Amino acid sequence: MSESLRPQIGLLRFGCALLLAGAASLVSGVRAEAQEAQMTAGVSVDGKTPIDVANLVTNLKLANQLRSVVVPIMQVGKADGQQQLSNFDLFVIFRIAELTLPPTDAKDTVERRRQKIKSTEILRITGNANIPQDLHERANQLMIANLVPLIGNAQYSMDARYNAMLLLGMLDKVEPDAAAARPAVPLDSTEPILLQAAKTATLPEILRIGALVGLARHCDLQLAGTHRAAIAAEALALLSAKVPPSGFSANGFHWARKQAIAMVMGLAKTGSETSQPPFIQALQALLADESQPLFLRRDAALAFGYVDPAAIAAGSVKPDDICKAIANLTLAVTKAGTPRFDPTAPVDLSKPEDVFQTPNEDNKVRFAEGVAYYLNCIATGLGGRIANRGLIKGINGADPTFARVNDLLNKHVNPLVTALSKPNPDSNRLLSDLEQKRGPLEEWMRQNQLVAGPGGGANIVPAGNGAPAGAGGALGAPRAP
Repeated sequence: MSESLRPQIGLLRFGCALLLAGAASLVSGVRAEAQEAQMTAGVSVDGKTPIDVANLVTNLKLANQLRSVVVPIMQVGKADGQQQLSNFDLFVIFRIAELTLPPTDAKDTVERRRQKIKSTEILRITGNANIPQDLHERANQLMIANLVPLIGNAQYSMDARYNAMLLLGMLDKVEPDAAAARPAVPLDSTEPILLQAAKTATLPEILRIGALVGLARHCDLQLAGTHRAAIAAEALALLSAKVPPSGFSANGFHWARKQAIAMVMGLAKTGSETSQPPFIQALQALLADESQPLFLRRDAALAFGYVDPAAIAAGSVKPDDICKAIANLTLAVTKAGTPRFDPTAPVDLSKPEDVFQTPNEDNKVRFAEGVAYYLNCIATGLGGRIANRGLIKGINGADPTFARVNDLLNKHVNPLVTALSKPNPDSNRLLSDLEQKRGPLEEWMRQNQLVAGPGGGANIVPAGNGAPAGAGGALGAPRAP
């Protein structure tokens, strides 16, 4: 084993163990989260040697003085002597600890602090292409060593833990540089930790979804081959599940599957792991299930514009069944803005009239852009946006389904996009355009036997297994367990 790999492997084992330990503390009934503890110490890159930042946490003037000393070191990219290296470690750990501190004003959010660490305070500076990468590599090691115990510790606020998870997924081996047209290369050594977190049923679901957000980001970038198969397997497991896995609520499961679809699309751009028949089957089942949230069906349709069309032809799912599912989703989208059947009923995200409120002068632009986005996703899935990808690219031109897909795309979906993309939309005209195009679409679907039967749901998700430990709903305000 290479000596240079030993610290990273040790950190990975350390990290996964800490995540599991943190989850175990939740199971045991610890309710310390309400205390919202502040981090006052961290560890060095070995994961063991303590580094105290208590003075910086309580004295921001001292922290600013340290910053003025460390920024020049980061701009050089390499520490000159142990003192500079110690100052750098101290500054990085303080910035991580800052995620747990109370805000100084309304703009001083945890999200803003996380973005500063990534973009302006540490990672982009030390990852500059024109300087040595010594401090960038050390910063990544310090991040892993200190973010993971923060995530796993129920004494810290959920805001701090969630943003620490997001930051873990944002770590890069190579930082992006737009000016130099250099894309990010994600830090693949974090992927086992993110996968472990996503699978840990006793970890709060909001943290598990944060881990999936990180994995989806990795998949969308230059993901190394080491963990691609394991990530693809996790995505397929989520997409194929008929009920929420243990620890997920129904809403949390929906958002986990949204990230799983993003993982499928990202992996399909650079490899073949997700361009396989089981993924086609799982996507089609989700797309055809009218009980699912509209945004999930939309993303499933979009995914067909990324997977290899050869996988469509090779699998057990017939292209005509995919066409039928996409046609019914399109028909549902044309009902956007129609009055709710029962205005007093809870919002149902599977219903277009609940997802898209009736347009008025205040929301007409958002309405038009939102509906057009859905339709563009559908057009991408049909094969009308990305070269050599999409449903129509996987069908022989002599197959009758080819003509149906072509008609759906060019005679119905694209004209709707054009109508919704006019400048200065009129709120009344938006609804009339949708209504005028809905009638011909529905008639065409009847003629081609594409109208789904009542219900249409083969992948119905029940209410779930109850609220998972420590979660306040996947998108709700974080609450203590």
